[in-house]
Amino acid sequence: MEASSSCQEKKMNFNAFLRNFFEIVFSFWLLIIIFRKVDETF
Repeated sequence: MEASSSCQEKKMNFNAFLRNFFEIVFSFWLLIIIFRKVDETF
């Protein structure tokens, strides 16, 4: 029982890490797009 619960915990931590990672990448990508649009307009 303990082994399976620890494995599930690792999976949850990995999912949380992935979500945070994708959020950071997405926000960074959005910033780049915004800066490019600003460069085009000015």
